[in-house]
Amino acid sequence: YYPKEIFLASPEVSDTEGDLPSSLDLRDLGLVTPARDQGKYGTCWAFSTIASIETSLIRNGYADTSVDLSEAWLYNTLDSFKHDDPNISGDIVSIDGLLEYGCTEQVALLAVTTGMGLVDESVVPYSTMDTLQFPDHLDTRYAVTGSKTVSGGDIVGIKALLNQGYALTVNYFVDRAHYNVYIDDDGKTGICFSISDRTVNPNHLVTVIGYDDSFPASRFSDTPPADGAWLLKNSWGTESPYVDESGCFWISYWSAGLSPMTAFDAAPVDAVEDNIYQYDGGISLGQNVALGNYGAMANVFTASGNEFLESASFYVPENAGVDYTVSVYMNLKDPSDPTSGDLVSSIHGASQFAGMTKV
Repeated sequence: YYPKEIFLASPEVSDTEGDLPSSLDLRDLGLVTPARDQGKYGTCWAFSTIASIETSLIRNGYADTSVDLSEAWLYNTLDSFKHDDPNISGDIVSIDGLLEYGCTEQVALLAVTTGMGLVDESVVPYSTMDTLQFPDHLDTRYAVTGSKTVSGGDIVGIKALLNQGYALTVNYFVDRAHYNVYIDDDGKTGICFSISDRTVNPNHLVTVIGYDDSFPASRFSDTPPADGAWLLKNSWGTESPYVDESGCFWISYWSAGLSPMTAFDAAPVDAVEDNIYQYDGGISLGQNVALGNYGAMANVFTASGNEFLESASFYVPENAGVDYTVSVYMNLKDPSDPTSGDLVSSIHGASQFAGMTKV
């Protein structure tokens, strides 16, 4: 359904450095879980997403660094998983080549924001990937409640989220010839990466857990135009020659091919709404609405009983600062026209970030 006139402004959004520190390592704040190993499968997207969610749970006081969520279960939600939600009953998700080639950060985002939930590693261990024999149903422990996405070139915006205790997913282009080994001022060996070729496309998801404005440009084999680098947690274990002893490495602020970065909010399932109405089981990426400077769409649901509507969520693909109006109609006279009923509630605002916005 597309109404004729709803205006969505496109304001310019700007930030300043303010009082942000010149460096930060979330590990020093006890907000980062250990680096894992994805092994032979193309599941970097699952490890990056789970790492960000684990940091969110620690940040929000729901867990500590011992939390270990199942990447295999997240994979399962995107591979022929049959949903129990009555609103999307029978909907089956299947992505060709998911095991070998992986998927994008967008698909991972939409998977974890459908309310299907996450389980501990001990419940569905990563070794399950070898057999692909997954349970038909599990009572999940945690759920994602929202996300925040910023441009890969928005240095200030990324720093601001890191300083709020978030870890962010990022997709970058892997070229083993552009990793470099360096010795820091304390004599410790580290790994760094930068590439200047602007034609590359990102192909590996990792997690941003810190930064250093003074990281020397001279340490990179492909020298960037200025100092500064992001600290990344990889999913190649701790023995790979392309990570340090903690499973991490640095990438220049100026490296080509950095995707938008996403941080997640997460909570235990008992802190999330009891009933989620949605038509997103197929996690389609093809439903963007763009009608000049404005656009809208609607879902029509039949409530399962007398309920209190607590929230609504929608996805903003690219820009922060997008004006929105969320309206709720009841007693529709024509189910094909969601505005044919009684307007019972309406809320206006502007999205602070791209990503999944919950109001």
